[in-house]
Amino acid sequence: MTLAKSPFPFDLFNHDGMPGTVGELIRSTRHLSMFPPFPWGQWLYGRVLRDRWLSLPGELIELGVGLGGMSIFLGSLVRAVGKQVLSFDSFVGLPSPNPLNDNPFFKEGDYGPKPDAPDLYRRFEGVIEDFGLNGTVVPFKGFFAETLTQLPAGQQFCLAHLDSDIYDSVWVSLEEVYGCVVDGGVIIIDDYFHHSQGAMRAATDFFNSRKVYPVYHISFPYSVFIFKGEEARPPLKRCLDGNIYSFEWMRRDSHFMRILRLSVEKAVRNGEDGRSFQNRLALLELLRSEMSRSSDIYVYWRAMESFWDSFADCEGESRPPQLI
Repeated sequence: MTLAKSPFPFDLFNHDGMPGTVGELIRSTRHLSMFPPFPWGQWLYGRVLRDRWLSLPGELIELGVGLGGMSIFLGSLVRAVGKQVLSFDSFVGLPSPNPLNDNPFFKEGDYGPKPDAPDLYRRFEGVIEDFGLNGTVVPFKGFFAETLTQLPAGQQFCLAHLDSDIYDSVWVSLEEVYGCVVDGGVIIIDDYFHHSQGAMRAATDFFNSRKVYPVYHISFPYSVFIFKGEEARPPLKRCLDGNIYSFEWMRRDSHFMRILRLSVEKAVRNGEDGRSFQNRLALLELLRSEMSRSSDIYVYWRAMESFWDSFADCEGESRPPQLI
């Protein structure tokens, strides 16, 4: 297996050779997916969904559809067990960011339709039909503050994927959906470590207001997910930012670890040195360690510095581009 000729960590993003049915599904939805969370987000969520969440009651919900790749991916996985994916999006782009809580990056209308392009809602309906997922993936059009309040009483979710980008959207998503997630269910917060900081701030404010202190499991490269009701146990410790992070799901992902090792081995063969190589090696050493330290998240942030820099280089764009 060879890795694409890209600098670290982008060589890892370019990999979509995951094995099995999940890997095939990842490749089939590539053209509908944003980089990231594709492909490692789909790989992790598919693996854990199969092993754990399918046994829980409730449907799945996605908040922020984009091109539809994640909704189609999840719908394809749960169709056989009769679950639905409720897919919420404005289909006209982002609402206006909140300057008090969102760092400058996103703009009103980002991810909306281009001039003379097909209606995004109707396009998504066509994608659902193309994948044979009518009745499994159910789209809802409108801003979250309007549509989520219409969820029926007693609605349950085993998985909620929040790809909402900005503070107000993530906040209202948590406000309306958190109570519907069953104990042991998962809440995924995409863009959590994004430069705009809206997603992280909304999650922190929401959980602090509830006096809930979740364990944030890292999903490569910049998303997190929590299990509702999970409490932190030693050796996990609170970090300087006040949160509790865990890398266990990344550490236990044998395929991800294999690709990371190949990345390091390739760099050694090519005689790579300097800061990029040290970052590559630091991530491998972090995930190989059997210990959990409160400083682990800072090692991760340093190791991924080229990825963070890519966002800084995108500032001022009228629409956030795909990184790959």
